[in-house]
Amino acid sequence: MARSKSPIQIQGRVHNLLFRLIDGQQYVQMAPNNDGQHKKRKKDPERYLRYLRNAAEFAGASKIACDIYRHIRTNKNDPTSGLLRPYAHNRMIARLKEAGDFHKKDGIQGRHYAQAYSLFDVQKALKGLDLSHDAAPTSHVRMVPIGPQHNPDAIRVLGLEHAADAIGANGNASLEFRFRISQAQVDEIVLDQHGEWILAKKPEDITQQNSIDPSRSYPSGWIPTEIIPAEGFLLALPRQEDGAKYITAIHVEWREHKTVGRRILYHRKKAIVQIAAVHGPAEDFIQPENPFLEGKPRYNPKQDAPQA
Repeated sequence: MARSKSPIQIQGRVHNLLFRLIDGQQYVQMAPNNDGQHKKRKKDPERYLRYLRNAAEFAGASKIACDIYRHIRTNKNDPTSGLLRPYAHNRMIARLKEAGDFHKKDGIQGRHYAQAYSLFDVQKALKGLDLSHDAAPTSHVRMVPIGPQHNPDAIRVLGLEHAADAIGANGNASLEFRFRISQAQVDEIVLDQHGEWILAKKPEDITQQNSIDPSRSYPSGWIPTEIIPAEGFLLALPRQEDGAKYITAIHVEWREHKTVGRRILYHRKKAIVQIAAVHGPAEDFIQPENPFLEGKPRYNPKQDAPQA
């Protein structure tokens, strides 16, 4: 896919070109060849069916990942925008696609494609996922959930003093950082009989509907790195309604404060961004049963190993 810099932005198909608008940028690619797809369908129908199911599975993962991505990224007008690694949403999509309906994929013969994405799949794929640039000192920092694992009350951030040492400051400049807490609702979806992804529950049955404002984030003030306590920082998380299903992302942003010249220098590519917690009812974090193994004993390597 190529980027178009035309002053006129369009969407749709023109001859054999397909124009898309993504995050305000225009991209262009070759339109799919329907004649080629028809030949594939006629030549190998089973392979073509697998192609369609794989595409549907990808579309479901993309729907959830892109919704979360839009809510946790910083606004483009913010001077600290660009904190997430390039194509961070692609990393989220790949993890979600692998985790979707994993309890059905595990331990069965042949292929199974996800027909639903639940909160369990989201926490399996995204909890603890790092979305920072490669240059960020993420290896020095730990984010530890405090409270119930299915719905933590706070996040303790450790190791910031070591991350600050890794970044450093030039001359007489002082290095400062701040926290930003972003939250995004998780919508559970299922694949209907028409091949469309729809909400697993009706909107009126979802208790957390509209309870999380996606445009809101919670930045702190800028903190000098000289006063980082040894025990780290304890960040209290904004609480949502009981039964709400959502994720919490923690951003650690850095800047240099100089006394002369260009006084503020933002280190966008050094920002640490992590999905620190996934929230929901406790029962949603229990591994679902594999329907293909109902009535069959699970393999236990200790019990089933041959005796000497």
